[in-house]
This record gives sequence, structure tokens and C-alpha cells, in this order.
Amino acid sequence: MDKENVEKSKLYQYRGVQKCLSEGISFLTDHFLRFVRLTLPVSVPFSLVVAALIYLACDVTVVTDGTILMALVGCLTGLCIALTAVYVALVYRLLQLWNEGYDMSRLTFRRLYSKALWPLAIKALCVSLLISLITSVFCYAFQYIVKMPLDDELVTIASKVVGLVVLSLVALALLTPLSLCTPGALLGQEGFFRNVRTAYRWGWRRWGKVFSLNLLVGLIVWIISTLLFAPAIVVGLMQRNATMSMMQGDAVDLPGGFGVWVAVIFVASAFVYTLLLWLQHVPLAFQYASAKVADEEEHGQKKPMI
Repeated sequence: MDKENVEKSKLYQYRGVQKCLSEGISFLTDHFLRFVRLTLPVSVPFSLVVAALIYLACDVTVVTDGTILMALVGCLTGLCIALTAVYVALVYRLLQLWNEGYDMSRLTFRRLYSKALWPLAIKALCVSLLISLITSVFCYAFQYIVKMPLDDELVTIASKVVGLVVLSLVALALLTPLSLCTPGALLGQEGFFRNVRTAYRWGWRRWGKVFSLNLLVGLIVWIISTLLFAPAIVVGLMQRNATMSMMQGDAVDLPGGFGVWVAVIFVASAFVYTLLLWLQHVPLAFQYASAKVADEEEHGQKKPMI
């Protein structure tokens, strides 16, 4: 994308942290009902799969003697990951169409679910697996330090605390720029790994802004999810306690139609989570676009060496 096209673009403009967040929210609210309707073919099955996973997580028999159920959990988890990738691809496909000047009020299913969507879904899945792999390395390191046996000479409680603090700081420093890798992989114009590497470099150079936006988005998502998922948490605990009581031979006194309410609450909570995916991705997409503009302007202002 040359400089003239960048300046005329809706997406590729320089924005501060606050503007990335506010315009990211506005992008969703301006066409909220239409976006929700257009994404229903993915959000509905996604909600059903997540609701099933939540229900199985509240069922203690899955852990005790549910070999078949554990296999079902594995299949549902894989399906959930795939549907998440498709949904994230839908978010970025809408951003692409909006950036191209497409009239969002006239957007149709055929236009949105075109051939251009599926390469984005594959990229979203690949970058998700890559980020999960990198994150798992730090998770394993945390687990290793926590489980280290105490020793009077080498391993003490103080040394484990110091190790956990140092590892936390290193993880925070190295993992924060990864948040730009998803928009980089899906919006970049070059190869997959080069796009991811470039996005990570931009995130590292603008670490403070990336961290600030992630902190703001994380706080908002945490507050909303805590308020909206509270019924699902309460119902899930009731379901789990009831199952444990039945396994121990105790009487269970649950209200009539409790299972129906459990299903409705779990599906509704999972559907709300799909809307939170917008809030997690769109502001970061704006920040990636802002970093791209800043990088191109920086290189454009550099004079060639003689």
C-alpha cells in the first residue's frame, strides 16, 4: 500500500490508544444489529459448542469415569477452535470491506461469506496455534518453578518467588507484542510468517501503547464478562454440586425445568462471548493499522545515504 492510499484509507490512519479503543467500539455499535445478523451462521453453532463445553466442565462424571465424554470434550474443543478462527476471520473481513468503502448497510451474506473469507480463517487458525504454542512455553516454565521441590540450599520459597516474578516480567515483555500478530497475519499483504514477524516488531517498538490498549480492553472485557457470566457461573456450580450429591447418594432438590434454564443460560453466555471477540480484535486491528502508517511515514522521511 503506497503512501497516497494509506492517507485516503479509513483503516490505515494514525490513531492514539484512546482513539483505537473508541473507534473500535464505534465500528461495532454503528452497525450492531446487521453485524450480529450476518455472523449468526457462525455465532450460533459456536455458542452451542461453547455451551456444551461449559456443561461438560460442570459435570464431575467427565473426570471420574467418562472416557467417552472426555473424547467428546476433545472433539468439541477442536470444533470450538475452528469456529473461533472463522468468527475472527469474519471480523477482519468486515474491516476489509469497510476499508474498501463498501456500504455496510447493504452488506449481504454472499458478499461476506465469499472466497476471500476462508484464507483469512486459515490464517486466523494458524496464528492462534502459533501464539498458543509460544504461550504454552511460559506456562510450562511457570508450572516447573511451582512444582520444584524445596531444598534448604538451592531451592527455597524466596528463590521460587523471585523466579516467578522474573519469569512473569519476561513473559509480559515478550508476549505483549504478540497481540498485533493476529491483525498482522490477517491484514498484511506479504507472506504469513513475514507478516507475523513484522507485526511483532511493530508491537515491540510500540510496547507501551500496545500494553495500554490491551490493559484497557482487558479491563472492559473482564467487567462485562463478570457481570454477564455471573448467572452461568452460579448455575454451573449448582449443576456441579447436584451431580456430586447424586454420585454420593444424597437427595437433590432442584427446581423444575432446571436443565432447560441451564441450557438457555449457557448458550446466552456463550453468544455474548462472541460479541466480546469484537472488542478484543477491532481496537487491536486499528492499532496495527496505525503502526503500519507510522512505520511507512518513518521510512518515507528517512533520507537515502549518499
